Amino acid sequence: MINGVQLFGINKKVYREFCPMANNNKGAYWLSVEEEIKKILLMDSQC
Repeated sequence: MINGVQLFGINKKVYREFCPMANNNKGAYWLSVEEEIKKILLMDSQC
């Protein structure tokens, strides 16, 4: 998905975000339309 957006673009500003705890602490990227990352701390959740 990220590569497709980079290659073809979209009509909206998007941000590439990273969570170091996702994917069993291997980290993962995602796309967001908001620049600010809102951290929600939940006992059993990661990112």
